[in-house]
Amino acid sequence: MGLCLYVFDHTDDEDEPEELAWCDVGHYSDFGCFRDTIARNVPVGSCPTLMTHSDSDGEWTLEQVALLERELKMVAEVFQSVPAEELQGGFKHAAEYRVGARTLYECFHDVDGENLFEALLELCRVARENNRPITFM
Repeated sequence: MGLCLYVFDHTDDEDEPEELAWCDVGHYSDFGCFRDTIARNVPVGSCPTLMTHSDSDGEWTLEQVALLERELKMVAEVFQSVPAEELQGGFKHAAEYRVGARTLYECFHDVDGENLFEALLELCRVARENNRPITFM
């Protein structure tokens, strides 16, 4: 089963909400691998919004999106200075995108091949601009 994150435009005149942005992370184990790698490389407690949210159904509220964005930028900066590594326990779907990676930042990609940090930061931007949460599905 996979983890997809969405920003929906909930309007009263529509039965189905419009997807404004989404990121198909991959399997739940991929998101777990991402968080495990963060836990090994950044100070404990520095990313509570990213690290403690359940990866099952739920959402990052609009208030949490601003915190999440700061945390992702901090982790991205750290990962850009850490050498690439072979990811254990996740992101098998993205192995081809890691070929030639020089930093850990370049090792994480969503199902569509987009850098995971860039995809998640884009979700945060869309959520902020539209005053919407990021929904886990």
